[in-house]
Amino acid sequence: MNNKIVRRTAGAVAIASVSAVAMASMGTGAASAQRLPGGFITQTLVDGTKITVSLKDESVRYARKVVASPTTRNVWLSGKVLVTATGSKPSVSITPSYVVGCQVTFDAGVTAGVQGNGAPDPQGGTVITPDNEGGNNAGGSFTLGPGQARTVPMIDYTETNDYGIDSTVNSTGFDGNRGGVAYSEVQFGIDGCAGYASAKAKIEVSVSTDAVDGYVTLFGKPFTLGG
Repeated sequence: MNNKIVRRTAGAVAIASVSAVAMASMGTGAASAQRLPGGFITQTLVDGTKITVSLKDESVRYARKVVASPTTRNVWLSGKVLVTATGSKPSVSITPSYVVGCQVTFDAGVTAGVQGNGAPDPQGGTVITPDNEGGNNAGGSFTLGPGQARTVPMIDYTETNDYGIDSTVNSTGFDGNRGGVAYSEVQFGIDGCAGYASAKAKIEVSVSTDAVDGYVTLFGKPFTLGG
């Protein structure tokens, strides 16, 4: 398989250091990064498995416009998704993305669970970093008109199976109780939006145990893309 995901153990690499990729691709026209609040959610599945999803170190970097066009925005996004799951080594899949809208009102809530007051950092688990230089095609440019929204994946690569068939992959995962994914400086551009543009993180986590398949979705806080 042509798997374009680089796997690193948290014991060997500090979680705070895994986001230093793709900085050279930004050029000289970008402003400093703005921290975003991230978020967390905790849910207990019907078999008693407790799932905690945390979005940490979330930030957005806005490009300074070379041409003063009110319909165009360019941003870079970074963050770390950390997941803990109780029980006997469940199988976990993480799909990080952002919902981007032009003149669309986003609520700031979360779905499918009860909010808690914090989330532990995974230690001794697996931290997965999309390899931007090795084929992660997340981001890109697209057009949004008034009232339109779309989802932008933070992981986007092509995997070839043993039969030579390619498929697009937007998620990654781990087997065990602690793990996560870090994305860094994932760029996307919007064109055609003459009004207010905003976005918010959407983190989808699926958990499979011997007894149940469960799903948890965490939404981050909305933030402006300008306009």
